Amino acid sequence: MGRWAGRTLTTNRESQKMYHELGGINDLARIASFSIQVIGQFGNTDDLQNLRSLCDDEELGREALDAIKKIEDRIRYRQ
Repeated sequence: MGRWAGRTLTTNRESQKMYHELGGINDLARIASFSIQVIGQFGNTDDLQNLRSLCDDEELGREALDAIKKIEDRIRYRQ
């Protein structure tokens, strides 16, 4: 569920409002940042394209780059 939620939140930022309205994390940027961290921790090569599309984002770019590095490092380790 975590990786799916992270993917949904990074590709469809409107869905973040639901989490906000339910009293979870109340800052949409923090929700997106958390989602990217989850993808970095549990994601795979299928997630790289979406993460790369966020690299130039002023608020989320650094998180996206970190997540990409974690996924790529994990892939290299498995090979």
